[in-house]
Amino acid sequence: MSSIENNEDECFTSDNARFYEALFQNNSNPIAIIDTQGNYIEANDAFCNFVEVAFEDLITMNIRDFLPRNQENVNLEEHFRLWETGGTIETPYLVHDEIKILELTLTPIKYRGQKCVIGVGHDITLQKRAYDNLQKSEEKYRNLIESSDAIFWEYDIVKDKWTYISPQVTTKLGFPPEKWTNLQFWIDHLHPEDQEWASRYCAECTEHGENHIFEYRFVKKNGDVIWIRDVVNVETKNGRPYFLRGLMVDITDLKKSEARNKSINKALPDLIFEIDTKGNVIDYNAPDDNDLLLSPDAFLNKNIKDLFPDNIASITMENIKKTLHEKRIHIYEYEVEMNGVQKTFEARMVPKEDTTVLVIVRDITERKELEDSLIQQKIAAEEANRYKSQFLATMSHELRTPLNPVIGYSDLLLTEIKGELNDSQKKYVSNISKSGRHLLNLINDILDLSKIETGKIELVCEYFNLGDLFSEIKAIILPQAQSKSIDLEIPNNIDIEVRADKIKIKQIVFNLLSNAIKFTDDNGKISVTVRKVDRDRVEIAVKDAGIGIPEDKIDKIFVPFVQADSSTTRKYGGTGLGLSISKKYVEMHGGKIWVESEVGVGSTFTFTIPI
Repeated sequence: MSSIENNEDECFTSDNARFYEALFQNNSNPIAIIDTQGNYIEANDAFCNFVEVAFEDLITMNIRDFLPRNQENVNLEEHFRLWETGGTIETPYLVHDEIKILELTLTPIKYRGQKCVIGVGHDITLQKRAYDNLQKSEEKYRNLIESSDAIFWEYDIVKDKWTYISPQVTTKLGFPPEKWTNLQFWIDHLHPEDQEWASRYCAECTEHGENHIFEYRFVKKNGDVIWIRDVVNVETKNGRPYFLRGLMVDITDLKKSEARNKSINKALPDLIFEIDTKGNVIDYNAPDDNDLLLSPDAFLNKNIKDLFPDNIASITMENIKKTLHEKRIHIYEYEVEMNGVQKTFEARMVPKEDTTVLVIVRDITERKELEDSLIQQKIAAEEANRYKSQFLATMSHELRTPLNPVIGYSDLLLTEIKGELNDSQKKYVSNISKSGRHLLNLINDILDLSKIETGKIELVCEYFNLGDLFSEIKAIILPQAQSKSIDLEIPNNIDIEVRADKIKIKQIVFNLLSNAIKFTDDNGKISVTVRKVDRDRVEIAVKDAGIGIPEDKIDKIFVPFVQADSSTTRKYGGTGLGLSISKKYVEMHGGKIWVESEVGVGSTFTFTIPI
């Protein structure tokens, strides 16, 4: 970098020149010399570091090269004017897409025979950014205040003066900020019933330096009365309050809502108490004070430890702590003697605020008595059902024992091994065989149902292919369909492997197909579909063109011994156990069974089981 030379007037001696050169170069402040065109002539290292340009490059540049992009065409006359008189100016510099700010003190000089200016700078970038951020923050805060429904205010206690009230006070209360001259103005416009206590409460809290929240009524300029919630922050100095800050919120609608809620609460059959963390009863609601264990005066503002037996007080305090800590509802029951009668109550504890809970108490004496009665009835019914199942199982066994030889001998007679039978004899023996088999099937169904209800049937699961299963079923069921000229469609390409109780799945499908054949007229059609509904389930559906099921009867068809229409029992036969057993077998597999039906069109029974 070149040294500063003596000017034309030879004002500096050689020693002075070296002194000022050292002062120029070693100064920590950015310093530059610029001609009247704005070209850089000289600069110290601090200035080069500030603009992040080497000296060799800087002396080829103009001050316009550092102007921010939106100021390239700015008129530099203000700069040049200060060059004539000297002065201070803030100048922005664009340095690698970053704006930096120098506070420049400009002094006109002559340098190398030409008119120039020397600028001594002070980097105020950080201060400027902080100031701009502060301004933005203050503007944002001010906008927030002025756009809020709340009225923000500041009051100087020493001067008895409102130093700030947000503009919305005019629309909210009718009095513009300039009307709020001192504290007495606020007191004068309180509701007459609130003036004395509200002003005293505020004065006492302020004197003790306590922040406080209170609610009062305020009379607006137009005479309307509104409810205000005032949140007040007390600032102290040397232990003495000197300044108040706060906000007023219009809670008139909230108060109206609370009044409505109180009216609703009065209509509720429950007792409602508000209790604080120490167990003090601070409020209550009772449809009738006669419902209370004690009169209101006896418990209001009293502690529950003084009102209830130790066991009830202890469990109540324990639940208060849990409710406030976990911020969720807790329910407990307790018993208390009232007028010589033992009563049971349910207490539902709800967190209201950080320090209070609502306790909703309901007399559940009758409900508990009913529950106990129902439990006893349930035990009795289960016992009767167990005896019924045992009886059915025993009877089924006793009936099946003589039936087997009856069916066996009648089938043997029909073979005519022991001699030929005439037509009448064949008819009678055939009826004996058919009736015996029908009765045996009925007994087997009853026995299966009894075992299911008593939990004596377990699944024996194995892996098998549904295609093989349906081949076996088709061989058995096809003759029944052909006897009525029914078109039975069962897919031949089923290739789905499942893990289930093969015998029970076979019985389910056989029951559904038997019912479909039974209720489908001659020359009708029955179709079976088998498909995977997702990776883990298979769906099997049996669709018939039978008589259909009325919509109001669908829910009953899976109930034991029930058919959709009692007349169908006489016409088509059956006991109403097949679908009930099928449903229980499906549910034992973790599946689901349902039916879609339309009278005169037909029914589709569908069930799913896990693969």
